[in-house]
Amino acid sequence: MELGKRIVKIRKDNKLNQDDFAEKYYVTRQTISNWENEKSYPDLETLVKISNDFNISLDTLLKEDDRMIKYISKKQKNYKFIKILINMLNIAGLAVLVYFAIPYVFHIESLNAYSYRTCGFIILLGFIPLLIVNMLGYIFNESNKKCIKLLFFVPSLISLIITCLYLTTSIVQDTETEVGNDIATFRCYSNETDKYYFYNVIEEDNKLLIKKKDKKDKIDLTAIDTTSVDSIDKSLQAYYKNHNGFCP
Repeated sequence: MELGKRIVKIRKDNKLNQDDFAEKYYVTRQTISNWENEKSYPDLETLVKISNDFNISLDTLLKEDDRMIKYISKKQKNYKFIKILINMLNIAGLAVLVYFAIPYVFHIESLNAYSYRTCGFIILLGFIPLLIVNMLGYIFNESNKKCIKLLFFVPSLISLIITCLYLTTSIVQDTETEVGNDIATFRCYSNETDKYYFYNVIEEDNKLLIKKKDKKDKIDLTAIDTTSVDSIDKSLQAYYKNHNGFCP
């Protein structure tokens, strides 16, 4: 006897109509009809529930139904493939995140060919797909320990934090460039303070003035050559180079 006929027999023996059976296993009446007509099959979890609810062994339910056995085998293979693919995507996503996050967090401009701003932008674009992959990893992980499963969200959490830093930095820069007759904006990193400083070049009375955003910045701006934007750039580069820093 095939599985569909066994389900019909179980349902009728227990005086249940298709709606009752559907409600019992949280599916639609049409799904029950498809099971009974062999158009589709219950998943393994549902089969186990039917087996337990009606005190019928799985061997009896699946006996002599080669199509159902092949269906379950195929589904298990697909499930394993999906698990492997999701784990590979998680590893790849974490590797990409680390590759771009290291120069962003530690301001290592020479680590790769990408600029500080580009690294932040790539992390920003990658957050949503990374989160989706992490969620799939959590769902398909078979560990019973929730704390281990939650580790799949660590890359998303790191990405979210860096994304917030990127957006904050971008907003600060955009705000700085809106002040006065802005000619140029410079961002320079100091190893002594382990942070970036922002400078705006403003034109006032046909003269170039350089203004700093952070009042705690100890650089003496009177030492900067404000003859032109190029001279300002060279002066800043020279100053920060002497202090083991750089201006990207």
